[in-house]
Amino acid sequence: MKRLFILLAVLVLSPALQADTLPSPEGKTILTLSGNIRHTQDGSHAMFDLSQLQQLESQTFNLHTRWTDRSHEYYGPLLTAILEKVGAQGDTLVLTALNDYSIAIDRAFVDKYQPILAWRDDGKPMTIRDKGPLWLLLPHDKYPELNSEDNTGKMIWQLSHIEIR
Repeated sequence: MKRLFILLAVLVLSPALQADTLPSPEGKTILTLSGNIRHTQDGSHAMFDLSQLQQLESQTFNLHTRWTDRSHEYYGPLLTAILEKVGAQGDTLVLTALNDYSIAIDRAFVDKYQPILAWRDDGKPMTIRDKGPLWLLLPHDKYPELNSEDNTGKMIWQLSHIEIR
């Protein structure tokens, strides 16, 4: 009986045992999440390759951005689907690009506007040279209030890391 009590105490009290383990990427990692997340591969990071991201709920946005000469068809997973997959618990997301540029976005903003992490542009995978492999895009075609300088600055390209705070 004493051993059963100890075993139950360890299971209930040990955060490492409460966290779920995600499958490891088989290909090159293009996105890493850290911070206040419950599901990881190593206890502190959740890493995704393109194949893993392709399995998540995704959407298509037809957008003309200030960085493009015409409307493009972008496709990628919803950021909320990624946050759900890792069990994100925080209210702030700090997104960082390959060049260390970073921005902070409120979780409520993400939940309301449902941005995507585009990995495909007009049917082709996005490269680093073309703002890839991931570009956070907002559906400013659906929400006119997103057409502001502040919100345009949230559309970070070459996204590689998200810290949940």
